[in-house]
Amino acid sequence: MSRTLADCPPVFRLVTLIALLTANHTHACERLSFNEPWIREPPPVSRVAAGYVSITNSGTQEIAISTIDSSCCEHVMIHETVIKNAKARMVHRKNLTVPANAEVTLAPLGTHMMLMGVQSELREGDELTLTFTCSDQKSTAVTFPVVKR
Repeated sequence: MSRTLADCPPVFRLVTLIALLTANHTHACERLSFNEPWIREPPPVSRVAAGYVSITNSGTQEIAISTIDSSCCEHVMIHETVIKNAKARMVHRKNLTVPANAEVTLAPLGTHMMLMGVQSELREGDELTLTFTCSDQKSTAVTFPVVKR
């Protein structure tokens, strides 16, 4: 005689349902990997710095990074370098979307992070922690070394 889940006691059905709902469930930022992070050493007394990293999404859905924070500065912004009429300018982007099974590279002269209102002088060898928050409000912290390039 075969039994179905409906034939089982309510507690068993509840435990089974919880197990099914939480199996393989990860928050969005857990599906991102951050490769080769670095921050360019800014000139002395500068209150801004630029950060770069390659971000890979191993998931099957795109992931939006809604904010980036760090205690080293007042705020972190995503900028995209746009060249128009032979002039380059930086355009603020509200968020950063990483397509499913793809990589987005933040690099010099392209899309990059700007650390605004840097609170202390940054020197090669320093390490900063940046916290990336995804659209599901979960976050992950990444260590960025400061390098001279």
